[in-house]
Amino acid sequence: MMVLAHAVLGCLLVCSTTDPARVFHVSADGDDAAAGTLEQPFASLVRARDAVRALKSEQGGTLRQPVVVELHAGTYRLNAPLHLDPGDSGTADAPIVYRARSGDLVLVSGGRQAVDVRIETIEGRTLWIADLPENPMAVHNIWVGGRRAVRARHPNVGQPLLVPESVPGVEPGSPIFPGTRELVFRNGDLPMPIARVSDVDLWAYHYWIGEKLAVDSIDPGSRLVRFTVPAHMRLGDGFGESEPVRYHAEGVREFLDAPGEWWIDGESRKLFYIPHAGESLATDRIEIPRLTTLVQLEGEPSADRFVEHVGFEGITFAHTEWWPQRTETIGDQAAVPVPAAIELVGARKCRIVGCTLRNLGTYGVRMGAGCRDNVLSRCELVDLAAGGVKIG
Repeated sequence: MMVLAHAVLGCLLVCSTTDPARVFHVSADGDDAAAGTLEQPFASLVRARDAVRALKSEQGGTLRQPVVVELHAGTYRLNAPLHLDPGDSGTADAPIVYRARSGDLVLVSGGRQAVDVRIETIEGRTLWIADLPENPMAVHNIWVGGRRAVRARHPNVGQPLLVPESVPGVEPGSPIFPGTRELVFRNGDLPMPIARVSDVDLWAYHYWIGEKLAVDSIDPGSRLVRFTVPAHMRLGDGFGESEPVRYHAEGVREFLDAPGEWWIDGESRKLFYIPHAGESLATDRIEIPRLTTLVQLEGEPSADRFVEHVGFEGITFAHTEWWPQRTETIGDQAAVPVPAAIELVGARKCRIVGCTLRNLGTYGVRMGAGCRDNVLSRCELVDLAAGGVKIG
């Protein structure tokens, strides 16, 4: 089916204008100083984009033929998002398409693989340990062997969530707004002491949302947990007679106790991971995200300048990261503040077809202000941190 789709696209590209399509080739083993031909491919999407810009300039600012940026099999790791502005537009007769070569698996990644991972036994537990670079982006998502690993948490995945002993200020019949800022945990529910309380995040599950709350302090004597900001809604559940909020906590070494869990020591810049039985350093690579967005199509709707007639086909996009500041909560319905791996603003007649978006710490695709007549078709969106597609 993909071969047929490429054949049909090829016919459309070649037959829609007098001039044949111009093809730039990109290979993970290429060279950005090369010519961008099949025999001498570029190495990066940015270099290919710049080659399209140069071609368009040579042709007086308007392309005379369709352009294909053909990505050969491999992984393309981005240092920054691929940014396209109105000057990167094609036309109805001369669209610009970034596509995977027929039959090739092409991965565009916003992550880096952990290197020099070693195995150590600490307190009787086997751990994989990797050093992180200086000043790494704050990381809250990693993937091991293509599977999302679990940030060290309590209680563990599969165990019952916790409920508080009480929530100061919340009584049966209390209104759901405004939100509350404290709870008292039941004796023994959280392991004490916790060395770095300011690293703890608590996920509250109530009403129709999951709400991330950064912990400011924990008083072990009174068992009072105070958050940096109030919750979006009261820390209860149900309407009228209030049911207790359910929650789990995550983010610190004291919670690292189950296979598939990980924790980053921010001071030593070391990643600690407890492997599942059967996982191997030789085959199960650790992917650490370093970008929030992979592709940006950014027009200027207020100035009637749009990105138009640009497409992406057959490409897999993966490994993004986003997290609110500790002075923010995220409890908005549909995770509205969360950005996307592919961001469109002021885009028209653009296409994302036959692509896969997976292993993301963000939304998949956002079509924002000024977007119209765009197509998202036959794409797979899986293992996302928010929704698949956000419009608006």
